[in-house]
Amino acid sequence: MPIKKCYFLFAFFSFLLINRTVSFGQYIIAGQHSLNDIYTDIVPDTTFYGHYGPGGYRYDTLKIDIDKNGSSDFEFDAGGGGGLGGGSMFAAIRSLDTNNTVSTFLDTSYWGPNSYVLANVPKSYNLGDTISNRLQFLYSNSDFFASHYGNFPSPTVVYWNGKGDGYVAIKIITPIDTLFGWIRLQVDSLGHSITIKDYACNKNNYIPPPTPYQPPSQISIYPNPATRELNIIFNSIEPETINIYSSFGILVNTITVNPIKTEYFIPDKFEYILDTYSFTQGVYIITVDSSKGKFTQKFIVNHNW
Repeated sequence: MPIKKCYFLFAFFSFLLINRTVSFGQYIIAGQHSLNDIYTDIVPDTTFYGHYGPGGYRYDTLKIDIDKNGSSDFEFDAGGGGGLGGGSMFAAIRSLDTNNTVSTFLDTSYWGPNSYVLANVPKSYNLGDTISNRLQFLYSNSDFFASHYGNFPSPTVVYWNGKGDGYVAIKIITPIDTLFGWIRLQVDSLGHSITIKDYACNKNNYIPPPTPYQPPSQISIYPNPATRELNIIFNSIEPETINIYSSFGILVNTITVNPIKTEYFIPDKFEYILDTYSFTQGVYIITVDSSKGKFTQKFIVNHNW
């Protein structure tokens, strides 16, 4: 085969593979949210101020739980202070877990007399920008603004000044999914203030396309993913108890089984129909206790399937 033709085929299939890979991931549009996202409006808007000059050090903070799992994900800080010899102030966002990251860039900042430093700064995105794994994310403290006076060395960051409403892109990695989100805020570097307005991120129940699954010989389940009900077929075992666990290992339900013979009355084959209509979308683990031991199977509930 000619070399040019081989190269064309390689490039074509590489393009298909790359686009297939990225198209199944989660993403979110800055400033937008849907039924598959979690949205929080801060009412009223929360404003922090950097504090300059004598009078001691002052510090304001706000923690947000953007994915609503009961644990704070990010913290906003603003503070500063100083004395007659000099001082500094700042406003920043801090990741509270190594799995929580912010889209940032390195900004060359004035540090002090004839010296410069690279400051980590959150990148400002516009309304309608796509936030996905194509962006660069980093776990660190990142400055929205910073300044100093006198002989006190400190970064000077003014990137966000005058941008109006901007969107910070964030990423949260969970045990079963990767979530993307945005935080809308306004920074006034000259007025030394930061105002946080609202934020959103993906829900932690994204269901990827199904893949072929070979169940153990003792248990067969269908359909998988399930919508309203799940059929469980027991092969050569008589089940006693069924336990349903979430993907985090939390016990959801315990069922004392009274199985029926399958439709075709096959010897040693029993069936149980599990009602999944009230289940939250996500991945579940089913364990079956029987006289022949314990057996485990995994299934997915997706009401939009």
